[in-house]
Amino acid sequence: MLLMFALDLTKWGYQVVVPGYIFVSAGIFLLGIIIIAIGGYYFRKAKTTVNPMTPEKSTELVTKGIYNYSRNPMYIGFLTWLIAWAVFLGNLINLLFLPIFIVLVNRLYIIPEEKALEELFKQEFSEYKNRVGRWL
Repeated sequence: MLLMFALDLTKWGYQVVVPGYIFVSAGIFLLGIIIIAIGGYYFRKAKTTVNPMTPEKSTELVTKGIYNYSRNPMYIGFLTWLIAWAVFLGNLINLLFLPIFIVLVNRLYIIPEEKALEELFKQEFSEYKNRVGRWL
């Protein structure tokens, strides 16, 4: 978000004003909050760690609720925040940060998390992985 803002300050790129951009970006941001909150709720309900830096501390594989549709809904929520920010700023060049975010999240968080979950939950995670896509 900071890089997007810094780039916007340079006025480099192509400005596009989306009609009602404040409301549109606020709606997208709110959607991200809801997705993240629902994901966090299911982690708290399972009494397991939500910290992406310590997936080995997971005590339960969360597969219910929103996790029945995506293995990584919280990262999808973060992506919606970036989309909201890009809409708010209105600079098309900021859309280039979205695939960069996806690549970084996959390499830094999702792949290590999934390796840890495979070790901890073996067959259960394998079945879950075959049944539910990442969507990110």
